[in-house]
Amino acid sequence: MLRLPTMFLLASALAGCAGSDPASPQDEQFEVTPGTEPPLGKADQSAPMMVEVKMMIATSDIARATDALHLSSAKAETREVYFYDSPALALFDAGLILRARKVIDGADDSTVKMRPLQSDGVSQGWFDLEGFKCEIDQVGTKAIPSCSLTVQQSQGEIDDVAAGTRTIDKLYSSEQELFASSYCAVAPSWDALLALGPVDTRVWKVKTSKLSVPMTAERWELPDHTLILEVSVKAPQSEAAAVQRELAAYLDHKGLSVDNDQETKTRAVLEYFAPGR
Repeated sequence: MLRLPTMFLLASALAGCAGSDPASPQDEQFEVTPGTEPPLGKADQSAPMMVEVKMMIATSDIARATDALHLSSAKAETREVYFYDSPALALFDAGLILRARKVIDGADDSTVKMRPLQSDGVSQGWFDLEGFKCEIDQVGTKAIPSCSLTVQQSQGEIDDVAAGTRTIDKLYSSEQELFASSYCAVAPSWDALLALGPVDTRVWKVKTSKLSVPMTAERWELPDHTLILEVSVKAPQSEAAAVQRELAAYLDHKGLSVDNDQETKTRAVLEYFAPGR
């Protein structure tokens, strides 16, 4: 008569161990929502410098990551992303990125981004503009400061540029053009730029009880169906190293490998489309 209770207690103990195992999916709470960008606003100069920690998932693990992180297309924000550069990527090599994002059922925008560029290396007047920000991109062991200016675009304008009925410079405000010419050693020759893209993009915001900060997952698909999956988290500069370790441990815990060549997705996409590279 003692065997049944003993077996019951043993089974209960094993069940308890399974419930406390970090690998058990039952003890991880998930919330996955579309990765919608916050509304454009002015940068808060009194706030700590933010660091965006980025990690590229190994190509062989992208399908597994999609399942493990609950990245369904139904929960994603869908975008088409274009870049604009010379055939040999002269602007990118000089640190200047010109990007436009067409957001399905959302607000389109265009961005001028300069990196490396320290926040204390730009005139203070830029911080008075909506859509201007400075942050640090942390990719592997590289920490690259950048500043960017984003403006909203009217629906259809990005498509018009892709169709050739609107010139590329019409996507950028006079302030964006001034920012580009002020901080890039290679001034854009707008008439000579090419539209590179589009890249089909899906973006998710993932909140999990296993991470102290929300995670963004962004999947880019090239025309040849090559997939790029980047996950990222943001934190104040003083906390960035700890958050980077936390994200790396979480991905490892999920059995997801990080690409050894932590090339940015922007570089990979530009080199795919650029005829001169």
